[in-house]
Amino acid sequence: MEDKINGAKANLLSAIHLEERLKVAKSLVPPNAQKILDIGCGEGYFLGEICKERKIDAFGVDVSEKNLGCARLNAPKAKFLLRDATNTGFRAGEFDCVSALEVIDHIDEPRLVLGEARRILKKGGTLVLSFPESGAVWDSVWWVWTRTLGRRWYGEHEHFFKLEEFVKMLEGEGFATGSSKTAFFGMINVISVTKV
Repeated sequence: MEDKINGAKANLLSAIHLEERLKVAKSLVPPNAQKILDIGCGEGYFLGEICKERKIDAFGVDVSEKNLGCARLNAPKAKFLLRDATNTGFRAGEFDCVSALEVIDHIDEPRLVLGEARRILKKGGTLVLSFPESGAVWDSVWWVWTRTLGRRWYGEHEHFFKLEEFVKMLEGEGFATGSSKTAFFGMINVISVTKV
């Protein structure tokens, strides 16, 4: 696998998408969370924003060393590690909050990521996720995007989810549904669930 930078702000449309999604995701991080892990942290924009607004012990993991290099610049107060989403190497029950933003749809075995998130969350801890809502609008936009400005993302999605089926998968993995919001003209689902 080629080690490449996400390029989350590579063009205006990507930057707007990122900013909207992160704003909604931040609103779902519990105010009392003291330790957070961002799985698939990319260039570190999410943790950078969180660390600017509050004092929190923040960690990010990603499989790209190039992404992590950017993340260390964008979120200098967070700690970043080269690790896989399905095996983060952290202790069980270590985190109050875990996030995986636009990650789960790019993973071959999403249940393994959910299982790892559940393992490292404290009981009652929060998992914040985002993913595109599969359907006519998103599928059309994605088709055009991956053949124009977003060519580098062509073929990068392993899964396309509808919210209802995703919630059922989360419940099957030991999470209780919490809040559900949308971003980017309703095309991106951003949800928080609790470890039961």
